Amino acid sequence: MLFRSPRDLTRVIGVSSDPIMSLGPLGAFDEFGTYPVSVARHGVEVRAYYGGWTRCSSVPFDVAIGYAVSHDAGRTFQKHGSGPVLGASLHEPFVMSGPKIRRFQDRWYLFYISGTKWIATEGRAEPVYRIRMATSNDGIEWQRHGHELLAPRLEADECQASPDVIFANGKYHMFFCYRYSLGYRGHERGYRIGYASSPDLVTWTRLEVLGTTNREIVEPRFGHSVSLPISIREIDAPSIVKSRPKAPVGLAGVVSLDGDVK
Repeated sequence: MLFRSPRDLTRVIGVSSDPIMSLGPLGAFDEFGTYPVSVARHGVEVRAYYGGWTRCSSVPFDVAIGYAVSHDAGRTFQKHGSGPVLGASLHEPFVMSGPKIRRFQDRWYLFYISGTKWIATEGRAEPVYRIRMATSNDGIEWQRHGHELLAPRLEADECQASPDVIFANGKYHMFFCYRYSLGYRGHERGYRIGYASSPDLVTWTRLEVLGTTNREIVEPRFGHSVSLPISIREIDAPSIVKSRPKAPVGLAGVVSLDGDVK
């Protein structure tokens, strides 16, 4: 794990000498990997929600969402049991990943992706996945919202990932990334960053404010400017970082908001 200065996101102030979390045991859902990770403070704890990876035969992998807790300010994490807190279900059958944990009005919200299908192409299987949401009173037992939050725009099999949500100026704002389902390992069909807003976390409206070149986005209803110093088609996995005034704004994959967002 990297520890960055809150005043300067480009300055690394610490690097973990060891993994912050162990792999799962033989046969576990996270035996082969723990990525990505989203954390949130809760009292003296730091809670982590992560994608646990396992290998498969007909497809390259499957993922479920695990939960771990740190009692040393995020330097190490202990897993909360051997199974996932959010795994495959009747209508979310595979690739449960990309967790982003948030807390609104004393309730936990977990934004994540769920696979909808695998596409066999050129001797390999490619997953299609969409953004979904679950809620919880304690951050452990989760109630799934039950449907996709965003309609596709690029194509019917558009892949969406890495949702991050904040509340500002009377509404909720989501930054996420999305791409074509196939042929995406390049600029034209690869990941780009999208934006959507919602009054209630249930109904979302997409607004495509990002083009293909460097630019500053000013969305009046959002009330903040977001600068991206590189081509948005070269980045994915956006995370919203509440930075201090005059802090440098967003490196690759980071959407940084100047000032105090409430």
